[in-house]
Amino acid sequence: MITGLHHIGIYCNDITESIKFYEEVLGFHLVFKSEAMEEDKPLKMAFIKHKSGFFIELLEQEDKSNMAGTLISPNHLALRTDDADAMAEILKKYSVSFECEPFTAPVQFRTALDKRDSDVFAKCSSEGVKVRIFFFRGPNNERIEVMADNIGGL
Repeated sequence: MITGLHHIGIYCNDITESIKFYEEVLGFHLVFKSEAMEEDKPLKMAFIKHKSGFFIELLEQEDKSNMAGTLISPNHLALRTDDADAMAEILKKYSVSFECEPFTAPVQFRTALDKRDSDVFAKCSSEGVKVRIFFFRGPNNERIEVMADNIGGL
């Protein structure tokens, strides 16, 4: 079952500029930066947090050729669950359109945490961060991520 909202992901043209805007104008602060692959292309990621506890995931693709379409709306809505695989099985009963089956996402952090975010990784085991995710489409073709992790405060 879904246990809550996890974050909203937004594509941006320049992740550094976007972080600065959200920090200086809207009162967010950077929790961490990471790099990943989206399909076969490099992707920069940053999680920022508002004092209210709300998170935004900023995403910058190296390949900017498809940016026009990605900037129309948020990239995805991420929902938290305790068990991504079990949630996927429930959704299959409703014939939802999956972008991918659940997979373990490699997460590598590039930025040290601020003291005010010490609770974010409090639940991580000695084995490090564990993130299991999948994506599916809602009835209006909206992109929804389901995420199970041991991060705790994120």
